[in-house]
Formats: sequence, C-alpha cells, structure tokens
Amino acid sequence: MLAEMALVEVLHKQERSGGGLDLRATRLFDRIVRDPRRAGLAGLFGRQIKPLRRLSDVTDERRFSNRRHAGMRVIAVDAIHGTLNRGADFDYDFRPLQQSDYGRWSKIATAMMNGIDLPPIEVVQVGDDYFVKDGHHRISVARALGFRFLDAVVEIWDVA
Repeated sequence: MLAEMALVEVLHKQERSGGGLDLRATRLFDRIVRDPRRAGLAGLFGRQIKPLRRLSDVTDERRFSNRRHAGMRVIAVDAIHGTLNRGADFDYDFRPLQQSDYGRWSKIATAMMNGIDLPPIEVVQVGDDYFVKDGHHRISVARALGFRFLDAVVEIWDVA
C-alpha cells in the first residue's frame, strides 16, 4: 500500500511539472495491446489468450508453512510468473487486457522512459517463481521496454 501511494505521488509530481505523456509511451501501449501474435493469430486459430497465473490456482494457500519478509532484492523480470489478485487484467506476458489501463500504463511508461525512479514492486516468492502483490503495471511496462531486472520487496512463502 505504501508503494502504491508513493507511485501516485511520483506520477502527480510528473504531471505538475508539466511532464505530459510521452508519445513513445502511448505508441508502445497501442503496439502491445494490439500485438498481432496475440490477437490476429490466436483469433484466427480460435485460441484463447493465455491468462496470467494466479497463486490460488497454482496451490492452496493453506499449504504454506512459513511466510517471511526477505527485504529488498533485485529480481529478474522473466521470473515473475503470476499474480495474487489481478489475473483478469493482464495476460501471461503481462500485456494489459483492458483498454482502460491506457492512462496509468502510459504514465508509468513515460516515467520509466525519462529515468524517474518508481517504488519497488512487491512480490511473493514461491520456490523459484514470483507472484505480484503490487506493481503489475510497472512489470508490464518493464517487459515492454526490455528491462531485465526490477527492484522488489520480497516475501517468501514456503510450501509445507
């Protein structure tokens, strides 16, 4: 929750300083939302978009024997494989599924493209996989921009 408030503050400062949306950010959003590999070929062959994995679909939360805070770490973006609560908003590759995400996504992309530091994402680590608690849009933008690593506050859940 603190990271979310910090992110909102950073984005508001960006707006107040006259920093509007970067045209590159809006074009990037349009490109990834309309990705022909996702819409065209999948639609042509009658395939569904692969959904973002939910932790609750992977394992029953009651099977975790220990939950502990592991602090701030740098994690590989490609190691983030799911979510705790936003499975309907992003596909498996963290591309936005809702056109309504345009404004928020583009603001975050503009900030990242201009080197503005954003709060770390928050994830739960289960084995070698990470599931997002907070930071879905930051991950989506990072993937679209080709970032390989992100700062993250990590909580580790051990499976019983």
